[in-house]
Amino acid sequence: RSSAASDVYKRQGSATATVAKWAIKFTKGGNTITEDTFTFDLENTNGEVVTTDDKLAPGSKGEVKFVINGAGSEIGYSYSAEADVSGLNGVPIKFYSDSARTTELTPTNNKIAFASTDVTLDKVGDDQTIDIFWAWDSTSTDTADTTQGIAGTTGTIKLAVTAEQLVTNTTPTP
Repeated sequence: RSSAASDVYKRQGSATATVAKWAIKFTKGGNTITEDTFTFDLENTNGEVVTTDDKLAPGSKGEVKFVINGAGSEIGYSYSAEADVSGLNGVPIKFYSDSARTTELTPTNNKIAFASTDVTLDKVGDDQTIDIFWAWDSTSTDTADTTQGIAGTTGTIKLAVTAEQLVTNTTPTP
């Protein structure tokens, strides 16, 4: 540099890195699910089939409703719900996508997808409902139903509900 006077322009800046808030809440029946694993019942809502202690019998049917809400989140999310029905142990339960039980959800590799949805940032505070409609298989035979009843058979359904950051696969325009 020369010793002659010159103009010097110098600017310094800083940036703040703040992570977007993630606040996803799962509930069933108004109760928040806070544990990584939880239990739920298939509760019979058919008043014509009365059993004890939430047991099931031919003609039983019902709905299980879960709610996901991201109020307070600062980023969109995707969620899915999938049930593994391989542990039903012969209990003849069918699952449906509608309350009229007209559209059966057929398992693929013993798994049933109940929901898979993207929730954009402008909707993160809205309740997202996962409805699981089920019914005793009406085509099950009396002999099979009696065998299940005499044995007091117990079956298990494992439900996985997952929420993750919404990632949209968009290619930037050059």
